[in-house]
Amino acid sequence: MKKQFIALKPFNNKVFYSNAIFNEHSWTGSAYLIAARKLLAKKNIILNTTDIASDIPTQKDIYMDVPYPWELKLWVRILKNSKKNILFIVEPPIVNPFNHMRIFHFFFSKVYSWNDNIIDNVKYFKYDLPVVTDLVRTNRIPFKEKKMLIMMNINWLPFLPFKLLSFSRKELYSERIKALEFFDTYYPSDFCLYGKGWNKPQRFSIKQRLFGFKKYKTYKGEFLQKDKHKILSGFKFSLCFENCYIPGNISEKIIDCFKSGCVPIYYGAPNITNYISSKCFIDFRRFKNYKELVEFMNTMDEKTYNTYIRNIEEFLISKEFKERWSSNAFAKIFLKAITE
Repeated sequence: MKKQFIALKPFNNKVFYSNAIFNEHSWTGSAYLIAARKLLAKKNIILNTTDIASDIPTQKDIYMDVPYPWELKLWVRILKNSKKNILFIVEPPIVNPFNHMRIFHFFFSKVYSWNDNIIDNVKYFKYDLPVVTDLVRTNRIPFKEKKMLIMMNINWLPFLPFKLLSFSRKELYSERIKALEFFDTYYPSDFCLYGKGWNKPQRFSIKQRLFGFKKYKTYKGEFLQKDKHKILSGFKFSLCFENCYIPGNISEKIIDCFKSGCVPIYYGAPNITNYISSKCFIDFRRFKNYKELVEFMNTMDEKTYNTYIRNIEEFLISKEFKERWSSNAFAKIFLKAITE
C-alpha cells in the first residue's frame, strides 16, 4: 500500500509544532490527536505537523482552528492548497473569532465543528470536543465530609479586539466573575477558588496593572493538572461554566466533575440535555439568582445527592459516552474526514 502524507497545523501556539502535539510523554501532547495519528499509521497514512519537511506533497492539510490573519506563511499555504484543506474548529468565538467567520471557511473543503447551529452535513460536519476518557478512580469522599462548592478556572480576560470581532454576547466569562464575587462576599466559608491568574493583574488589563486588582479571600492557589480530580472530589458541587453559550459547546469541564464524583452546576450549551441527562447535573438556568442556588445546595439531602452520583457513574461507563467523546471516536472522524 502506497504511503500517504497528511499535514497538521496544530493549535495556535508554536509549542505544538515539530510534532510536539503527538508527544505522549509531554504536556504538549494531545491524546485525541495522538490516537488519530496511530489510527492513520495503520492505514499507511503519515501525519506530521506542517513544519516537518517532506519531499512528497501532502494529500490533505488539516487545520486545528483558523490561523490568525497575520500568520502569513500559513495563509500562503492555505491559498495554494484550498481544495485539500480541512478545518476542525476548536476554540469558541471569544478565543478565536476568525474560527467562526464564514469568509474564512471558503478556503476549506470541509469544516468540522461542535457548533450545532451550522451543521449541514454538506460542508459543515459535526464532531464533539474529545475528552480523556480514562476513568480516574478518586477516593469517593462521604457526603458529610465534602466541602460545599468549588470553582476551577483560569483568570482569563478575553482580548478586547477578539471580543469585539466575535460579535458575541454569549460569552460566559463575565458570569464566572459574577458568581465569584457573590460567593467570595457572602459565603466564603463554603466556597473555594482554584486556578491560574487570580489575585494578580489580568492579562491584557492595563487598568489593573496601573490601578490595582481585586484579591479574593477564597482563592486557594494554582493546581497541577494531575491533581485536578483529587481536588474536585472533595466538594459536593462545582460551578461549571463554559466559555460561551452556544449549542453543542460541551468541553471537558463537566466530564472532569463527573470523573471526580462531584456534581456540576452547569451553564454552557443550551441543548446540553441532548447529550447528557439532566439527572447527572444541576442546570444553572433553573435559578433566578445565586441566593436560590445556595438554598438548593443547602437543602439537598444525602440520598438525593447520591442519586446524582449513581447517574453520573452510569453515564461514564455507557456506550454513548465512549462513542461520542473518546479519543478513539475522534480518531475515526479524523480518518473519515481525510478519506471520504
